Amino acid sequence: MDTATAVVTIVTAQTCALLGLLLRLRRRVRPAQIQDQSLTDMAKVITHGGQLEFNEERGAGRRPRMTLTHTQAPTKGRAA
Repeated sequence: MDTATAVVTIVTAQTCALLGLLLRLRRRVRPAQIQDQSLTDMAKVITHGGQLEFNEERGAGRRPRMTLTHTQAPTKGRAA
């Protein structure tokens, strides 16, 4: 085995290892990003006087519980 082949083999092995680590990291981070985006979207939906209650139980299982309450905005031009 000559020097060029050895260098290519080492670089290829290191590149594959790095790619594997990046893919595992992405798999772990992506659900948290989705959860953060969902919470941001829900916060935008809440109207004046609304509330968002978020409880997350951690342990053997992860179970988020959300309660969204809001008041309906008064309609203009309609008699109550």
